[in-house]
Amino acid sequence: MEYYKLSHKEDPSNIINYYQFCALADLYNKDPKIRLKLYEDFIKMFGTKQRYFSEFAAKRISELKEEIHFAKE
Repeated sequence: MEYYKLSHKEDPSNIINYYQFCALADLYNKDPKIRLKLYEDFIKMFGTKQRYFSEFAAKRISELKEEIHFAKE
């Protein structure tokens, strides 16, 4: 995780690097709110520059919002 953070600092325009960081955080981070924020940040930074990554991020945002909503009930 630290190497992805350092890489993102060095080259913030690298969409693949930040996508991999989000995916890795999604696997290892237990808090859905943190994972949600990472994917939302991804969309803010890169928008729809590469369709596959942006569609996946949008799908995960939807799933995580649903997970957070149902966890409250």
